[in-house]
Amino acid sequence: MEGWTLPGRVWEGNISYINISEVENKSKIEMIGNSVYPGKGAIWAKLESEYINIQKIEFKLDIDRGDSFNAGGLLFNVTDNGEYLKGYMFSVNFAGDFLKNSEGSKFGSIYEFEYKIGANRNNVEKIEHICTFDLPHYETGDGRRGKHVGPTNIAIEVINTGYKISSNSLTEDIYIDVPANKMNRETINTFGFFSDHYEHSCAAVGYFVLEDIRVTAVKEI
Repeated sequence: MEGWTLPGRVWEGNISYINISEVENKSKIEMIGNSVYPGKGAIWAKLESEYINIQKIEFKLDIDRGDSFNAGGLLFNVTDNGEYLKGYMFSVNFAGDFLKNSEGSKFGSIYEFEYKIGANRNNVEKIEHICTFDLPHYETGDGRRGKHVGPTNIAIEVINTGYKISSNSLTEDIYIDVPANKMNRETINTFGFFSDHYEHSCAAVGYFVLEDIRVTAVKEI
């Protein structure tokens, strides 16, 4: 679709490896951790249009904690001021503040966030809890750190009051109310993906794979 810009893959290679590819005409994103350092990585895109708005984002998510991931997920309703990304995130929680703030250590949360661009040796600068939900997971046999979520299909849809999130892994849809002053054409049309990592020292780096990414946009009449 014309009008897309990719502001950048903002990461250091020794923190989070990010790869984008096309597989059978479908987009695939891989985010892979590292064997030592804490930090974060992200990639995001913006639809530059005066007439078209994103209506729905759909993708298949598969994430393995390894001994590396605090969390990974989708950034949506994003503001990019060149220094910070701000908005909302659909987070799969494994460790650190992401898990501590998830009300009972559940594996899924919606957070409002702030992410300093280029400060990849830092973890996500700020997360504020919105709601929590459980995502089915299984043990990989790698001790207490061996956790895996997915593959699972996720859909995030724009509605009048904010966003509706649905998944084959959720027992019911999730509704996120977004104040009118935080939701406009720019925020609706900017989204991305992130990973956040803790310090460790082993080869179990973990991975985050997003496949079958599909964006539905509508033209204003």
